[in-house]
Amino acid sequence: MSGHHHVASRPLPYTHAFRIAVSIDANRATVTGVHRVAMRVPASAAGAPAEGQSGLWVELRGADGRVLYHRALRMAHPDSVEVFDDEKTGAIRRVPSARSRVVKFDLLVPDLPDAAELILHGPRDLSEPHRPGVALLQSPLHDLRRQAAPQIP
Repeated sequence: MSGHHHVASRPLPYTHAFRIAVSIDANRATVTGVHRVAMRVPASAAGAPAEGQSGLWVELRGADGRVLYHRALRMAHPDSVEVFDDEKTGAIRRVPSARSRVVKFDLLVPDLPDAAELILHGPRDLSEPHRPGVALLQSPLHDLRRQAAPQIP
């Protein structure tokens, strides 16, 4: 799969990107909003995620299943928050949170002409971030394009 996806040194024929609002509640991911915007997004990292990979990442795949784009994401921590321990040193630590276990974030992915599916990977249980990633969300690109289309009253 390496070498077939978007990397910074190779221009791509796209002019728009999707800004996709995602919510993960009880380890179930859903798309809560989609906007198509005129912009380019950061390129994929070199290589592709390996079998058994941990972390949180998004992929765009072609109809043939080939990875066209992938990007690592910051891991969400629904059960804790970062706090500054010491203003002088900038030391940060995590403390348990009584807040909602719902995690919300936005994804930015290119609207690639050959993309057929978006897949969000992450641990089955966000409280166990070192576990291998599984598909938390799979969405055909035609569904995202339809959701992003302006609604005509």
